Amino acid sequence: MQVIISKEILSRFGEIAEMVKGREPVTITQYGRPTMLLMRYDDGINVLKLQAKEKMLSLLQERNGQTQPSPLSEEEMYQFVNEEIEAYYAQK
Repeated sequence: MQVIISKEILSRFGEIAEMVKGREPVTITQYGRPTMLLMRYDDGINVLKLQAKEKMLSLLQERNGQTQPSPLSEEEMYQFVNEEIEAYYAQK
């Protein structure tokens, strides 16, 4: 993953956009700290869907009487992401 300071975004946007289109996320820093992550639209949508699924799972677990919802395992997260990717491309 590339790390780029915010001042470079304006002067190198085309080059940076090509990196991101090639599936390489870019971390943007301000004052030496990471503040943003630039990624492909489809990848960002998949991350948002995964977060929504985690929240829904957590709410369902709480509703079923579990006070501490168990976090998703790495395998479960990959499974959810892969299902969403497959569903997305199946629609096209």
